[in-house]
Amino acid sequence: MENNKIKLEQWFRRNTRKKLIAATTAIYLIMAIFFALNTYFYMNNEVEIQYNRILKIIDTQKKRIITNMEVIANVYSLSVDAEKILKNVVNSNSVISCIGDYKPSLKTFTFVYPEKAGFQQFDIDKHIDELKKTEFKVIVDNENICYLFPYFYDFYGESRFFEGILVVKLDVKAVIDELKVFLAKNEKISLTKENKPFAIFKTFELYGRKVYLIIDYSKYIYNFFLVTLLSMIVVVLISIIMRKLEIKHLNNQIINPIESLTEHMRNELLEEFDQNFEIEEFESLKNSFNSLIKRIYAHKLELEGYLQETTAMNEELSDLNKRLETYFEKLEELITVIARLSLSDMDEKVFFDKLLESAIKIVPEADYGSIFLFNKDKNIWKVISAIGHDEKRLKHVVFDNKTFIYAKQVSVVENIVEKNKGLLDDTKLQELADATKPISKSLLAPLKINNYVIGQIALDISVKNGRKTFSNESMRLVEALSHLASAFVRLKQISKEEGRFHKNVVLTLVKALEYYDKYTKGHSERVAYYATEFAEYLKLDKDMIRKVYWSSLLHDIGKFFIPQTVLNKETRLTDEEYEIVKTHSTKSYELLKQSGYMDEYAIIAKYHHERWDGRGYPEGLKGEEIPFISRIISLADSFDAMTTDRPYKKALSFEESIKEIEKNAGTQFDPDLAIKFVAFLKEESWRKNYNDKK
Repeated sequence: MENNKIKLEQWFRRNTRKKLIAATTAIYLIMAIFFALNTYFYMNNEVEIQYNRILKIIDTQKKRIITNMEVIANVYSLSVDAEKILKNVVNSNSVISCIGDYKPSLKTFTFVYPEKAGFQQFDIDKHIDELKKTEFKVIVDNENICYLFPYFYDFYGESRFFEGILVVKLDVKAVIDELKVFLAKNEKISLTKENKPFAIFKTFELYGRKVYLIIDYSKYIYNFFLVTLLSMIVVVLISIIMRKLEIKHLNNQIINPIESLTEHMRNELLEEFDQNFEIEEFESLKNSFNSLIKRIYAHKLELEGYLQETTAMNEELSDLNKRLETYFEKLEELITVIARLSLSDMDEKVFFDKLLESAIKIVPEADYGSIFLFNKDKNIWKVISAIGHDEKRLKHVVFDNKTFIYAKQVSVVENIVEKNKGLLDDTKLQELADATKPISKSLLAPLKINNYVIGQIALDISVKNGRKTFSNESMRLVEALSHLASAFVRLKQISKEEGRFHKNVVLTLVKALEYYDKYTKGHSERVAYYATEFAEYLKLDKDMIRKVYWSSLLHDIGKFFIPQTVLNKETRLTDEEYEIVKTHSTKSYELLKQSGYMDEYAIIAKYHHERWDGRGYPEGLKGEEIPFISRIISLADSFDAMTTDRPYKKALSFEESIKEIEKNAGTQFDPDLAIKFVAFLKEESWRKNYNDKK
């Protein structure tokens, strides 16, 4: 967190820098907007003024041309040298490009100047009737502008005859050039609209043509950026100067006094700060600090007295902490052992090996040990686990209940091997001495069920460490372990009893089914045998093999719901009767589902008549949609059906049954399992067992 802190001067610089940037940006934007608006309105006003001026010039230009040509038209018919007059008109007027005298009666020009000029694009005849009534007419055609002036022959003032038309063609570029004289440098008149980023356009009519007045104000934009940039630089310089002055003032009035006080605090001197501050708040802070120093000094003296007491207590706590750490380690071991109790299907040898290992670990005095169990049926004690001693040799030393030294409660026995001398013959005594290490003391803890001793934990201290003795704490820990071991043995017994009970119930049901369906006697047990042997051949795990056995045994239990008249019929079933028999797999599922803990067996039993090609029943499952164990039972069930006599068919031979399985691999049976099942059936050892059973 300290790395994220900054000094007051840095904070002030950072914040004033932000404000300076913000203020400069704001001023720049205001000036930019003001200048842009001012330029915009100014340029629009300039365009309007110039536009009106150009319109007046054009109007004056038109009037000059019309007036001159009207005068010429009035005297043209009486002129001696009319052609010279027309040449003078062209030569004296830069906007007139050519002139001609058109005779309507002849439908042609009698004179054109310059001679190469032409008026072919104009259809003058169609305007004759209109010209007889007007003083002139303007014709605009693409890039050409022509004035038509009629002239008449005046017969002594008494009558006027329409004689011809003076055609005047204007040079548009010359007209525009004449207007350009009145334009400023940034102004332009063009026949086309030019795309310029900084320009204002105004459109007007010039002799019937669309013309653009363009005013370029890019120079004003450049001046704007230059002025605003210079203004910004000036503002920034002034701000930097003001900022430096403020920082200098801040250092003198705030930062330096605060740093002096901070340095005094950092030195951890229990002394009062005697420098005075001009700022009232800092002076108040200094007084608070001095008051705090006085209280700290008083507490220091008090704490020094407590320190000596605390040091002594700390030594006691350190010793207690070490003891607690030891207790926690032992507690963890006990928790591990307790956790193993939940594994009711755990191997008994593995459990007792782990138990003995934990016991030696949490009892610091023990060097080695052993666990013996009592076999009530044989009336003998045998070792099940040993650490330090030679377990293999100890297994050959068998004690009866009279010669084995065991305790009815937790107790310590001195030199237990010596005590065996009066109980064992010389041979057994020598075997015991060879199998065990020299023992000084033994801590014995009995394993009991219903207050009956069924085993014993023995932890031993070696002769080399003979001065050691078992503490009361170690005796309590071993007693707790013996209770845990007793509980494990009891759980294993209960589990075995429960398993035997379940098996007897299932076998009773299967036997009842055999009485109900006389043609399937022994069928379920044989299918269970074939399927289980095949599962072991496939090297499935123990849990899978157990599922194969029970689901095979129960796969036809639903036949209880099929009428006996149908099941025990001696002739071939009708289609209707066969459909009734087919419901037995679904009924097996429904019956097993009701038990609550046979859900998986129920699903396996339901689908044992499904076919690999999807033409089985009850649901027409296909390929690997069929449960794996159902596919195993299908093979075993079919094999038993083929090799067993029925009223309406004789059993196939062993070899014929194998050929049928091979034939139906990939249609009725899983092709991979079918190949493996055939290989399994052909094994010599299994074939011999099969023949013995038959």
